Amino acid sequence: MVSIQLQPDGRGSHSLDLKGYASGVYSAVVSKGSAKSTEIFAVGLQVGSGEIDINTTKTEYHPGDPILILGNTSPNVILTITMFDPDEKQIKERESFSDKNGKISEESFRIPSDAKTGTWKIHAKSGSNFDIVELDVLA
Repeated sequence: MVSIQLQPDGRGSHSLDLKGYASGVYSAVVSKGSAKSTEIFAVGLQVGSGEIDINTTKTEYHPGDPILILGNTSPNVILTITMFDPDEKQIKERESFSDKNGKISEESFRIPSDAKTGTWKIHAKSGSNFDIVELDVLA
């Protein structure tokens, strides 16, 4: 366990020495009192996955709905997942990764509460490989 001194605004930072960590996905758990937060991070993953196949769990969404993105690619690969509105405006981008079995699971995306109605796109890209899934946002 590592103790981190917090600043007056409640924030703090800590750098990890990743020497000796094998390539893979790890979790860092931060706790203060009864509050706990977990952040997942990856070490030594590669770009350039081979074929990528992503899907969402639904094809129709409403403003404010969460989006679960599932898919497959090569094991232990870094991906960039980007969401675009019907005007091709980038709404959110996040780095993600596939696990040791090549499974992709990303749940940090949400349709904005002021979302424009129409066909939205989610791109998953790693190196020159990519896949696109479309979803409809309804009023």
